[in-house]
Amino acid sequence: MAGYVTIAATTVAEASQSANHGKVVIIAVPDLRWIDLETMPALSAFARTASVAELSVKTAAGTPRCADGSLTFSAGNRANADHTVVGCRITTATLTRLRLGALDSKFAAHVGAFGQALHNAGLTTAAVGESAVPLLADASGDVDFSKGSLGAALRRADVVATVDDTLYYSPGLARIATTALVDQTIADQLAEVPAGATVMVAGTSDGAATPMHLHALLVRGPGWRHVALRSPSTRAPYVQLRDLAPTLLDVLGLPTPSTMVGRPAYDSGSSAASAVSYADDDDHAVTARDVGKRLRNLLAELGIAVVVLFVAGGWRSDARTAATWLARFGVGIPVFSFLAQLLPWWQWGTWAYTGIVAAGSAALGTAVGWVARRDRVAGLLFGPAVTAAVLVVDQLVGAPLQLSAPLGDNPIVAGRFHGMGNTDFALLCTAAVLIAAVVAGRLASESRRGLGLVVAAGLCLLAMVVDAAPSLGDDFGGLLAMAPVTALLLALLAGVRLSWRRLLLIAVAAALLGCGVALLDYARPVAHQTHVGRFVGQVLHGGAARVVRRKLDASLGSFGNIAITGFVVVTAVAAMGGRRRLVPLLRTVPGLPAAAVAVAVLAVLGTFLNDSGVVVAATTLLLAVFAVVAPGSLARSAADGQPRETDGVAAPRRSDP
Repeated sequence: MAGYVTIAATTVAEASQSANHGKVVIIAVPDLRWIDLETMPALSAFARTASVAELSVKTAAGTPRCADGSLTFSAGNRANADHTVVGCRITTATLTRLRLGALDSKFAAHVGAFGQALHNAGLTTAAVGESAVPLLADASGDVDFSKGSLGAALRRADVVATVDDTLYYSPGLARIATTALVDQTIADQLAEVPAGATVMVAGTSDGAATPMHLHALLVRGPGWRHVALRSPSTRAPYVQLRDLAPTLLDVLGLPTPSTMVGRPAYDSGSSAASAVSYADDDDHAVTARDVGKRLRNLLAELGIAVVVLFVAGGWRSDARTAATWLARFGVGIPVFSFLAQLLPWWQWGTWAYTGIVAAGSAALGTAVGWVARRDRVAGLLFGPAVTAAVLVVDQLVGAPLQLSAPLGDNPIVAGRFHGMGNTDFALLCTAAVLIAAVVAGRLASESRRGLGLVVAAGLCLLAMVVDAAPSLGDDFGGLLAMAPVTALLLALLAGVRLSWRRLLLIAVAAALLGCGVALLDYARPVAHQTHVGRFVGQVLHGGAARVVRRKLDASLGSFGNIAITGFVVVTAVAAMGGRRRLVPLLRTVPGLPAAAVAVAVLAVLGTFLNDSGVVVAATTLLLAVFAVVAPGSLARSAADGQPRETDGVAAPRRSDP
């Protein structure tokens, strides 16, 4: 029956199973962070010989609390408890209800999958205390034993779990004293573990009232070296909470159930760092997440100001001057938000980060103005070129600027841990489109259209390879968006008349390219597949519909950000309402009209093919608007009401800002 039973005498069969597989001990310490190890000598000593990782405890929604973490561990997939669960303990009736709810959630998590896999293999489970039951309960809510000490449980079961929630309820200064108590408890538990057992110590959730953090993961036992761990969906030294159950099943020689999204963690080959270093990574990620929210809103507000002032520049000279200077400053913010990662800015505070980005952006804006006075086209392309160059080099050397960057991916959020994030994709591909179109347009104006098309194709192809190659950007959604945009751009630059049939052919060709790349990834071993290959597996074996629905929900949910959505709406309204005057202005730069169309399509496709949604559209339009307005020439042409030149070279004026 469902529920909990007390420890009984060891049977011959149970003893045989234990001897064949060895023991597995799970010590869950919700909200255990790497910084805590500074005041935990016993656990620090354990860590010095264990495999280690920084654990991202992202669950289905919100800040992961104790019960959320236990359900996610059990399912090997993201799951959440509900508001009726307080703390770590989940009653039998509640666990049944939560299991049914998780099955019907957007992640379709099978709570109990870990315990069921153990029972299917004939292994016995023991939960030391009721709080540990959800970690090991099978699909019926059963564990074999749930009373007694850790030592007694180890004598009778193959897999034993315990939960220590002391740190979970210890905020502020009280935490330092609490860590000593927890450390002694863990030391006593480790003393009861027999030789040859595999022990996992994990901070399985955030605290009862804390923001999101990275947490400590330690694994010691036969075959586990003192190195940093990773999983197929991360990079060293990161592992996700949903990977823990598959990892332990792998230890026991059991396959990962098809219902689990997580995959076994493994030796990354990278040396383990110190607890201080990992604590610093946590501080970096937490600070970057807070700064990133404010920075995105600031960029959107700056973009709105540039668009409004640009439109007003048709009537007021001071408005167009302000638009030019703001655009010059804004065009450098995205790239310097990444370059700031070269310095430990999170250790100095957010004001230091603001100063670094502001100084870099001002310097780049000054350079844009200097270049634009000599060549308007070069001034337009200077900001995008610097942005693209930095992002390409970053990917080629392993993307050190990406993770925990305020505009990059964050390991706490656990969207991705390597490659090119959605903001990176939007910046790189927008820059590539602008540069490709304008360079091709200039070459065409010099009667070298063929060469221009080759250069444009090469630049767009480079962007796609850097963005989508599994060993580089590993961004499948970016490939699906950029492939048709590239074909459309080349057709516009070649002067091809676009019919509905040709547009359909472009879409089909892009889809076939995406399918080919996905199938190649799926053909690789499971341990080496990216999320693209795993998605193909879901298409073939079930589960893809939920993934698509989840990503679409995330995309639509992004429109709730008022500043970012407001910028996209203001830009679209200004472009559509003023298109009769805007189109002739764009034609003053050969290739720029084609770039405008391609960027608009990229913004739309990027929004609905990536779960960042409207953030992709806003990033795309921000770089394009800043780049086009920064030289200053279009704003003056708007005031004049007519194009100033068609050869791409600005006529010098004393009033150039």
